[in-house]
Amino acid sequence: MLVCSCGYHLQDSAYEEEMRRTISIPYIKGDVRGQLTNEIIRQLSYSGRYEYIREGGSLLLKVAVVSDGTSKIGYRYDRKNHSCKRTNHLQPTEARREITVELTLIDEASMMEIIKPTLVRGTSEYDFVGTHSLCDLSFIQGGRRVTVESFSLGQLDSVEGAQDDALLPLYRDLAEKIVNGLEWISC
Repeated sequence: MLVCSCGYHLQDSAYEEEMRRTISIPYIKGDVRGQLTNEIIRQLSYSGRYEYIREGGSLLLKVAVVSDGTSKIGYRYDRKNHSCKRTNHLQPTEARREITVELTLIDEASMMEIIKPTLVRGTSEYDFVGTHSLCDLSFIQGGRRVTVESFSLGQLDSVEGAQDDALLPLYRDLAEKIVNGLEWISC
């Protein structure tokens, strides 16, 4: 037991230390809550190739949100409030949120751009319930009006709530694309 425990330590090999680079990420312009920054840091940590440090990394990853928008991708027929009969008017029920960021990777020692300003886009789809129609929000069960949302298991939400719920998968998609792109760089 003494022979095994005296001096044998697990540590990174010289090659692994040489390949692992430290990276810093300053404030991401347009990331109000810091969720995108956190997700990029998380994905960098998972990669094993980069070690995130708050300041003074050998690499500097500058990121800025350049566009953040939604587009409607799914529709259904509207219903009248009192009769709940279908009308010829379409209303949106599904949307896609899309965020585009511009990133630049800089070598801190030489202040040279390793990656020139590059655009990366992430998307996330979500569905929602129309809040303007009573027929969409409730149904009659046993003579009582019951809301649909209590039976939706969290799948139905208002437009605003669904947009917020779609942010985490969107940021994860964006961060994975950024980190996968960084892993192809030999710097």
